[in-house]
Amino acid sequence: ITFINNSQAMGNKPSASQVVFPPAVPGKSRLCVSGFSLSTHAGRAQQIASLIARTYPNAWDSWFFFSSSKQFRDPEQGLLPRIQAAMPADHPLRAHRTSPFCWVELTEPAEGTYQMPARPDCHILPLGGRDRLCEYVLRTFPADDARNAPIREAARNPTLGDAWVDETPGTVQAH
Repeated sequence: ITFINNSQAMGNKPSASQVVFPPAVPGKSRLCVSGFSLSTHAGRAQQIASLIARTYPNAWDSWFFFSSSKQFRDPEQGLLPRIQAAMPADHPLRAHRTSPFCWVELTEPAEGTYQMPARPDCHILPLGGRDRLCEYVLRTFPADDARNAPIREAARNPTLGDAWVDETPGTVQAH
């Protein structure tokens, strides 16, 4: 499997339909963020996911894909519709169109997860935008653990400086 990321090919970004998701790692959860290349909320979501993966490298990975709004949400070629295809037709996040879209990938089914099409090793827990990622983080990473203080601090409102995303692919890549 080749993982195509948007920093390859001398700055030429692949279409979202070319993105190959890296295989799940048993025992690890993966925070995923996809959105527009220039987005305050996508930038903050990426920072939060990166911080979690650095703080808990044995339990969490991160994965990112940032692109134009067309590559993100185009019904035929966009990455967002590929993710939403795993959800039931009546799921409220099927109507999500803003940047970013965040989800958690798990190797085992859990409440609220859906089987990812063509990926039997992957169950997704769709979160929605940066705001829902922050709510998930505050529920998942308790305040009484000192390691979580910077993570919980990052789960606040974004700043203007968050608008520029780092286009590296995250902590996990397939080769």
